Amino acid sequence: MAISEWIQALQDVAWPGFLQPHVEVLLLWITWAVDYIDLDYLEYLLWLLLPFFILFIFPIFLVLFIYGCVIFVHIYGHRHQIREAYHTSYWEGARVAIASFWDGVGNVWHGYELKGIENVPDEGSALFIYYHGCLPLDVYYLISKLVIHKNRSLHCVGDKFIFKIPGWRPLCKLFSITAGTVEECTEELKEGNLLCIAPGGVREALFSDPNVYDILWGKRLGFAKVIIGSKTPVIPMFTENCRESFRTPEWGRSFFRWIYEKTKIPLCPIYGGFPVKMITHLGKPIYFDFDTVTPEEVRKTVKREIRSMIKEHQRLPGSVWQGIAQRWSAPSKKKTDEPEQAELLQRNGAGTTSPTSDSEDVVVLRRERSGIDNDDAEIDEFLDNFILTDSLQMRLWCCLGNQNLFFYAIIVRFFKSLFCFISTRFTMKLGDTVPNFTFDTDLRKDQSLHSYIGDNWLMLFSHPADFTPVCTTELAELVKLAPEFSMRHVEILAISIDSSETHRAWAKDINAVVKGCLSVGHHLPFEIIADTDRSICTELGMIDPDEVNSQGICLSARAVMLFGPDRKLKSKILYPATFGRNFVEILRMVDGVQLGSKAPVATPANWTSGKNVIAQPSLSQERVVEELCGGDPDKCKIVPLPSGKRYLRVIEGDAYLKS
Repeated sequence: MAISEWIQALQDVAWPGFLQPHVEVLLLWITWAVDYIDLDYLEYLLWLLLPFFILFIFPIFLVLFIYGCVIFVHIYGHRHQIREAYHTSYWEGARVAIASFWDGVGNVWHGYELKGIENVPDEGSALFIYYHGCLPLDVYYLISKLVIHKNRSLHCVGDKFIFKIPGWRPLCKLFSITAGTVEECTEELKEGNLLCIAPGGVREALFSDPNVYDILWGKRLGFAKVIIGSKTPVIPMFTENCRESFRTPEWGRSFFRWIYEKTKIPLCPIYGGFPVKMITHLGKPIYFDFDTVTPEEVRKTVKREIRSMIKEHQRLPGSVWQGIAQRWSAPSKKKTDEPEQAELLQRNGAGTTSPTSDSEDVVVLRRERSGIDNDDAEIDEFLDNFILTDSLQMRLWCCLGNQNLFFYAIIVRFFKSLFCFISTRFTMKLGDTVPNFTFDTDLRKDQSLHSYIGDNWLMLFSHPADFTPVCTTELAELVKLAPEFSMRHVEILAISIDSSETHRAWAKDINAVVKGCLSVGHHLPFEIIADTDRSICTELGMIDPDEVNSQGICLSARAVMLFGPDRKLKSKILYPATFGRNFVEILRMVDGVQLGSKAPVATPANWTSGKNVIAQPSLSQERVVEELCGGDPDKCKIVPLPSGKRYLRVIEGDAYLKS
């Protein structure tokens, strides 16, 4: 009724002649909409689709806004009517205008705050090193704050692929975003500019776990070389909830990361746009003795500082809901002594003591299938026979429910077949980086493989099943040789598809074989992974299709994998189920692989530690004498051969280990 009165009032208004026809058409359209459109139904649709709009439409609007900025810059670039005073500085006007708009977006949508701006110098250079969120919104907001409050531009190093996105190059030019080399970044800082770098890059943005905010820098040293070359102080930077605003789906993270590592194409989908509280913390500048410090030391120091900031400012595990609630709740002191958070912080290298390891401490939490009654033994027994992660099982269960067990079984069978197909074609090859699995053992739960390795080597060996004769003798021999592996800084992990409880019971039999008596405990000098869902064995190619248990489920193969401190596969051996492994030979393999990582040498047949080695064919004779023989040509014996080729060069002594 109110709408009809309002339409009648507009009709009674004396509109100018040139407006009258347009007003009549508008009122006619409004009258038709009121009469024929079901407003209650539209209200229902709005309520129904509101979550979809929040999760997916907002990111589209964000992209449209970025393109709006591009259009804005384009217009400024062609405004020939600008006064003479702006003829050479219209970019500055565009930059300040866009920065003001981004600052407003940050304040409204994320309640954005910047703490530590006093650490930014008013003049001179500084390098910001930051943890990369899923989307670098915090960097956009930081740039805006510095432009408005410090009148300084923050130059950024971006990934090369963003410059290939249509329309983004002018915006990158405006805000000094570059895909610079070490030399270019060093020159930028020497000119007195501010520069920010995220060493983790796209890998950290898309594949870091929001539960622990793990740092994925790998062995990158480019930013450290920039710091040393430019002799510039470092400002560590971390933004609270930077992984909660936008996220990547957990269900395909490993697959998309595999694609990225092989092709460097960031295909991982992103969702979100959540209005979480975002606070950027800028730490105190870090200065180094640039004449003596090494890039490795710089990386370790900066990485430790970033971890410390994550520990101090971020509540773990990360939560979108807690991030949104933080917009209205007063900040409270974080209780790092809470068991779950303290454990997560410790795994991320930010425990009660300063971390000394420079490894990628990646932790992936394993969810329990909450919401499934313990009485559903039929479902649990069914699930135990298939290769599916708990999180995926939970999603399927929530969607289908107990009443749709038949369809549930079909879907699980499909995924089992898919996983088996992938596992037979994408097994690990020499040089591949081992994924950062989370696993349970006979002693502990929820361990991270990368954290377990630390700075050591890792020997991961699988066996078909507990309480079997060959496997028992193998692990008994490994117990005896454990000190030998420890001397070589090799961590040991056994793995099979049996449960943790079965492993603990079986350990008593192993110790009995070692000590020759029945009164023994269940503690072993190494741990045994309980890969009950076969996910780890499947991804590593340790499943033997010809060996099955009484239920027809494939067992783990008799395999040995040796990983280096860089988490890469160095050696791999497969044995048939009926043939026990020779761990003295495996020790010889460890010695040879470790020796090859220290010097460019190779080991001949039947080589053992301490015997002569041979030079690699790729080395010139000059390098062989200088690097492997300590400058003494008599220590390089070239074996005469009928072919006349001088490729078999025997190196005497161990001078190559001292150079």
